[in-house]
Amino acid sequence: MVAIQKEEVGGDGVAVITIINPPVNSLALDLLYSLKESYEQALRRDDVKAIVVTGAARVFLANFSLFTVESPKPGFISVEILTDTVEAARKPSVAAIDGLALGGGLEVAMACHARISTPNAQLGLPELQLGILPGFGTQRLPRLVGLAKSLEMMLTSKPVKGEEAVNLGLVDAVVPSNQLLDTARKWALDILECRKPWIASLHKTDKIEPLGEAKEILKFARVQTRRQAPNLQHPLVVIDVVEEGIVSGPHAGLWKEAEAFQGLLHSDTCKALVNVFFAQRGTTKVPGVTDLGLKPRRIKKVAILGGGLMGSGIATALLLSNYPVMLKEVNDKFLQAGLGRVKVERSLKKLSLLKGALDYEGFRDVDMVIEAVIENVSLKQQIFADLEKYCPPHCILASNTSTIDLDLIGVKTKSQDRIIGAHFFSPAHVMPLLEIVRTEKTSPQVIVDLLDVGKKIRKTPVVVGNCTGFAVNRMFFPYTQDALLLVERGTDVFRIDRVITKFGMPMGPFRLCDLVGFGVAIATGGQFVMNFPERTYKSMLIPLMQEDKRAGETTRRGFYMAKLSDKDIIEMIFFPVVNEACRVLAEGIAVKASDLDISAIMGMGFPPYRGGIIFWADTLGSKYVCSILDEWSRMYGDFFKPCSYLAERAAKGAHLHILDYSNQSLGHRFIETHPSLFDARVLQQIQPSRSCKISNAREHSSVRSFVFFLTLKRILVISSLFIILKALFFHSSTISREKKKEEIVVVEENESPNEASFNNKVARSKSVGCGSRSFSGDLFEKISTGFGDCTLRRIKSQRENKPRFSSVHHKERVNCGGILSYLVSSEVNNMNGRSHHISNGRSKNWGWALASPMRAFSKTSSSEKKEDSNNKNSTPNLDATPSLLTVRS
Repeated sequence: MVAIQKEEVGGDGVAVITIINPPVNSLALDLLYSLKESYEQALRRDDVKAIVVTGAARVFLANFSLFTVESPKPGFISVEILTDTVEAARKPSVAAIDGLALGGGLEVAMACHARISTPNAQLGLPELQLGILPGFGTQRLPRLVGLAKSLEMMLTSKPVKGEEAVNLGLVDAVVPSNQLLDTARKWALDILECRKPWIASLHKTDKIEPLGEAKEILKFARVQTRRQAPNLQHPLVVIDVVEEGIVSGPHAGLWKEAEAFQGLLHSDTCKALVNVFFAQRGTTKVPGVTDLGLKPRRIKKVAILGGGLMGSGIATALLLSNYPVMLKEVNDKFLQAGLGRVKVERSLKKLSLLKGALDYEGFRDVDMVIEAVIENVSLKQQIFADLEKYCPPHCILASNTSTIDLDLIGVKTKSQDRIIGAHFFSPAHVMPLLEIVRTEKTSPQVIVDLLDVGKKIRKTPVVVGNCTGFAVNRMFFPYTQDALLLVERGTDVFRIDRVITKFGMPMGPFRLCDLVGFGVAIATGGQFVMNFPERTYKSMLIPLMQEDKRAGETTRRGFYMAKLSDKDIIEMIFFPVVNEACRVLAEGIAVKASDLDISAIMGMGFPPYRGGIIFWADTLGSKYVCSILDEWSRMYGDFFKPCSYLAERAAKGAHLHILDYSNQSLGHRFIETHPSLFDARVLQQIQPSRSCKISNAREHSSVRSFVFFLTLKRILVISSLFIILKALFFHSSTISREKKKEEIVVVEENESPNEASFNNKVARSKSVGCGSRSFSGDLFEKISTGFGDCTLRRIKSQRENKPRFSSVHHKERVNCGGILSYLVSSEVNNMNGRSHHISNGRSKNWGWALASPMRAFSKTSSSEKKEDSNNKNSTPNLDATPSLLTVRS
């Protein structure tokens, strides 16, 4: 339990409750018990006039620890502690926020009667990244910042800093760190003396839109969420919970929030994203390297060889983290093109860090070189031989090769101990993964240094062994080859891409081929054909398309859909990937299965809510995966033959993952405290046989015959009645046919009648665009645009000197919160006998999607017309012992 240290209350009568739970002040259930006890004690003391809540070590309060997320009973935290104790206290309380106030931390702060923060404090509700909803924050945040902005903050999991928070109304003032406590104490006393407002956030209503407008905003949010994250349900649950509070009141919303939280906590999505959470934080723990006590050396200057797409992207990533970079090319034309590709912020300081070179003279003081030239073995060998001559002895010699064996690259050098792979993924300054490839001779110090660089440039580094393709590309080399096999057997190209995208990948294998180009596909595929001939599918499709001068563009010509279900396509594409991942794991190329999970997610875009490639395979069961691959190997050859590791695990009915959390204290504690979350990981593996299905069909044939004759009898009876009724009312029917035809409303596919009616009204009315679109008519004037600042103002008619509408609910200025166009409710109409609406049916100005690793919800430009648009902070270690919650002066 978190203890309480009692101190005398200061002369001003303000009690300061300091939260201490190192290293990041993560919220825990025992800490909340202590907070409740501290509040009750302060309320009993006559010498305490007001309360200030703050955090130690310049961190207010981070999110809930994953080991204590379950409440002892529904509503205990949100109702009994935060609402009935903190918010309902008869003495005012102020939250003094410095550093992080995320998740549960912000939720505690919102229950106080005022909030003071520092300019760089971060406030947000990132719980959706773990597959759950904010456990006790969905009701207060909309009442503090408005419905639209609160939905954006929750659905994108994006925090705001103190300066923005004060403009939103989330905090009441921003002050420097050294003035934070004094300001908070004075603010609390001002509330007591009625010089500042005493506000219970749960009951604020001035930021909540009228009910009709609020429902339109929620409706639009659902549409965008389904479009951006069709496989996820928990974002929709958040919207439902918020709506309950708007429609039925905040207390009803609190109880629905508590119920929904418990349901999501045990969902498959939550289990998968928790696995991603621990796997991502475990990548920097490398046995035999990071446990040696080595400290990373300072990298002062980095040189990049090659100014192509990869080289310029790597240079951009380094420059954005303030590393001085020298970019070398073979001639001035290529050099200028490479420098032009470097996309950095338009800052003179950062641009000044970039230098160009045509020779190695400037390499004599570099600390690391990253080679990023074309995949040519002899060229790379010559480059590394030259680097050894010109670079200092301590310089790290890294290659961005994606497939070539590093031992082969460094065969002409003597400095084998400082050769390492630094494999970035395209685009290098955007993709979050850095694959660090070590050889048997690579120095542990070099690995530690590159891990540190990866962390500083905001990448997730994964250390793997040396082989053709390393971990990620080797794991996924069957990905495109499987797709080619399906096409050659008649499956439609676009259907494969569509099914794989629906599964959760950012793009299908053929779109990926188009993106990287057929030349790269042939070059990398050739390496696998040469090194793994027994399990490589040799398709001539791409070379033939190159000969036809299609060069990366897919076509349906000659390919037709085979009778395969979506499930069959997914399994045929990904099971060989699982098979190769097992080989990578068995050969020691990857130390942990969780490393492969995080590599697949961050390197190839594998959907994080499926937990990673190995985790996903375990949800199906090793026996099932192995049996399907074995069946395909008999049909199509050794390309699908299960590897020995997979076969062994399947024979034992064991996990592929081998739950490597046992060596990670965080994961181990989570499994110990939440075994129920992992009991159902392996689903039923017994697959019903075809003979069993046929037997069942025969067994029930007589039942089906009886049902058929019974149905036929009923049809005959009903038909007879119909004929009689028709004769009786023939004359009446003849008259009715003379009446005016009814208006027919065509409802498009997948559109409800209500939506059709709404859209018909929109089509008949003046349309008003949103975001970057213009507003037609003279009803509104767009004041400004931009993320977080889209405002509409009522203006007067050009024909008359009075407003065109006069709803009592309407305000002179309506803030849209930045993510949604203002949606006029049915109450704001009746202008010249016509109903005016703002059409957002085709607007793509705003939307949400999950962030990395959860693919965070993001804004989409309104100028984009295509249906398929191209789709960080280092979290401190949460492994800490609980400590003291103190009351001090």
